[in-house]
Amino acid sequence: MRDFEEKAREIFRELCPYRVRGIIDPATGRADEQSSLRMRNADFATAQKLIVNELQSLTATKRMLNAQIKDANKNRNRKQLFRSREALVRENFKETIIRKLADSIAWQLIDGRSDLAQWMHAYEDAPAIDKSNLPSVLEEVERITRDDSLSFGLLSDLTSFIRVGDIIKRDTSGILKIIEVKEGEGNQKAMAILQDELALKQAKLDPEKLRSSHGKHLGDQVMRIQKQLAKGAQVKEILNTGKGTDPRTGDAVIIKAPSHSPTSYASELAGLILQLNKKSWSYTVLDGGLLVGCYKGIMKGAGRSALELIAQQTFRQSFLTINYRQGLEDPLSEPVFLKPFPEDDIFDIVFDRIRVYLILSLEWIIEAFSKLGANAKWLSKRETAELRQGNRHESPFIFRDKAISIEKDDWSLILGGGSLRRIVFDNLLPTSVVSMLVDSLDSCPS
Repeated sequence: MRDFEEKAREIFRELCPYRVRGIIDPATGRADEQSSLRMRNADFATAQKLIVNELQSLTATKRMLNAQIKDANKNRNRKQLFRSREALVRENFKETIIRKLADSIAWQLIDGRSDLAQWMHAYEDAPAIDKSNLPSVLEEVERITRDDSLSFGLLSDLTSFIRVGDIIKRDTSGILKIIEVKEGEGNQKAMAILQDELALKQAKLDPEKLRSSHGKHLGDQVMRIQKQLAKGAQVKEILNTGKGTDPRTGDAVIIKAPSHSPTSYASELAGLILQLNKKSWSYTVLDGGLLVGCYKGIMKGAGRSALELIAQQTFRQSFLTINYRQGLEDPLSEPVFLKPFPEDDIFDIVFDRIRVYLILSLEWIIEAFSKLGANAKWLSKRETAELRQGNRHESPFIFRDKAISIEKDDWSLILGGGSLRRIVFDNLLPTSVVSMLVDSLDSCPS
């Protein structure tokens, strides 16, 4: 694992957002904006190539291990089965790290906007890199940078969360574009049919007519490509204008910026980690509702229990404990590689040499809404079950089979898992997240 960590660190150094880049203007002491952007894009391109190489290697190893597992099952070789499964767990962990590094590029392209990230996401596994049209997509991203060094194209399939388009491009003006790269005779024919029927913007395709005219296989291919392009166009509009149509539900979408910038506690967390240079534990309480504890060495194993004892005395009931490292598995959380922590601290968290636990008081959350004039309450188990059945597109936060409803005036919302993610993994103070949610209710039309 040591060799892999060195490779991950090499990639990290190319995409690190705190790396000084660009030609320094002696008059201002700051880097020229365009030279800084060119150097950043060049570093991103280097990181992207390293990520592709690592994913190709990991994919080949995982295929070999899966074949070994199948063979061990067939021959009832328990020893080989155990070893192969153990090795596969390690390779899956490595892939998670590499994809989170790719996410770190994506988050910088969208300026850290979690509200934009969710529109690029779908709850689907990342495709194996050897099953994608990799050569043609790589050729296109190289062309993007070659034609304009101020633009950059990221392969969607490298990331853990982008499930739209083959390439996400950010051009010189900051506009985000979603690019589909189609190759092969079948795709070319399907694209020609789409163009002939002016299907993208002017006409709705008739599946039966397409199958009758071009055969079932090609007709279905036309429909799939049309759906991909239409989704890409809808997502692109939302990303760049803040409004549009939800490609999943068809509902109107309006993204409103919060009335005030959210407050981060990342610097406080960095300070707690720094204290581990002198002792094996550190903790603090933030906003009166969030406990944060950091542990290493002999306290690493006992840290969670110790922090939960404090939580029982402080919060008494209904609190949620999360290992900060779980953010690696959450495709929509801000990557730990973008945190304002020293490189060694980041990799100590990633490779479990330092453990960070966060405990959030859910009763505090409910009281915080009340202080801002909203009525927050627990739904019953039955109400929560009905909620989950009625809307499969949203992910409400559920604790012990109960969700939290928030009402103000004539409007209401259900506390979502994304709000908790922003507190725990994106390091926003609970008061900031609560304020943003109340603001969203206040901005609803009366």
